[in-house]
Amino acid sequence: MAEGWQGEVGLTGAVLAVAMAVRLAVGLHPYSGMGNPPKFGDYEAQRHWMEVTVNLPAKEWYVQTERNDLGHWGLDYPPMSAYQSYAHGLLVRAFE
Repeated sequence: MAEGWQGEVGLTGAVLAVAMAVRLAVGLHPYSGMGNPPKFGDYEAQRHWMEVTVNLPAKEWYVQTERNDLGHWGLDYPPMSAYQSYAHGLLVRAFE
């Protein structure tokens, strides 16, 4: 019975080592928006989409307006993704 437990620990360690190696390899490469301020990557895009969906009426989400510059991380996913950003934005707003 002890052999089975040790085998599971060894497998878990191997899986964690592979996961850490993949994470390290991915982290060494550039990301979208790297070196292109103020577009610093996907995290910034997600944050901006939450800001847009929470602060603008839905009819303006996909339209270039004075308050919505589509050139700066404009919403470019289907409406269901926009509503997901909206829900997350409301959740974040509740905790601010």
